[in-house]
Amino acid sequence: SIHRLFRIADMLSPKDGKRNATEKTSNAGLVAQMTLASIYILPLITFTIIYPLAVASGRVWLGDFFISSALDNGLAHCIGAIGLNLAVEAMMLCAMIRFLIVRIRIRKTESSASMHPRSGFLISNSLSWAQSLNSTALSLAFVCNVCLFGATAFNVGDPRINNENGYFGIHIPFAFVGFLCASLYAILQTVIDEIVLEAAKGDEGEKSHSLLHTLRWTLSIGSLICFIGMFAALGYSMPISATFEILLISQALVYFSTWHWEFAEFVTTIWSRMLATFLDQHDYALLHSE
Repeated sequence: SIHRLFRIADMLSPKDGKRNATEKTSNAGLVAQMTLASIYILPLITFTIIYPLAVASGRVWLGDFFISSALDNGLAHCIGAIGLNLAVEAMMLCAMIRFLIVRIRIRKTESSASMHPRSGFLISNSLSWAQSLNSTALSLAFVCNVCLFGATAFNVGDPRINNENGYFGIHIPFAFVGFLCASLYAILQTVIDEIVLEAAKGDEGEKSHSLLHTLRWTLSIGSLICFIGMFAALGYSMPISATFEILLISQALVYFSTWHWEFAEFVTTIWSRMLATFLDQHDYALLHSE
């Protein structure tokens, strides 16, 4: 349950990440990294398959090359639904892991701030705000997950026949809310990074990653701009709107790829603690024996 995951994060200490992982926890970390990679690898593979199929069937053309058009009907719809839904599920799982990672970083920074009474109060308030944003971001990820499933399930239909073969009135609201939540999620995560990095200044154990942080700001703001452009242009220019959609998805996928360094640093610890909740004490002691 989510409550159990919260308790797992509370149990973690900054030194846990320095432990030597055992074979099982290393494998779990590898699985988590592969799950993160599947967020952008699965869509790329899916698009590589469905776009040629949609072009061959005449559904996608220069005047309409939306992703939803590419998976509108036939075999492309079946393949697209499987590939994209798996990617959406991977995104939700990684959002939960990211929640735990942020929670650990906040607790670590709070521990360091407690050693500096003059600034500790202000830092504590800012980190409490960051944790509230972290919870809000997880909720946005869940809504995004549901809405993207809905957008995939209800095909948009062909505009050349007034979308009579689809569910335009259902698909568009799902897509609108899903893309909006995804864009806001990326922005909130970037704001959280900003708060935690600012609070951690002077902590020798905290690396700045300034270039990576700048990249995240660029991608998150860019995705929101593309979201606005996509739906603003939908009524008068489908090619422009479709271009904004592809740019939005591209920036979102690149954004998720920037999480790998954090996953590499924290995920083995998280998964080892999760294993501890499902293994009896004897097996867990054997698993982590030196």
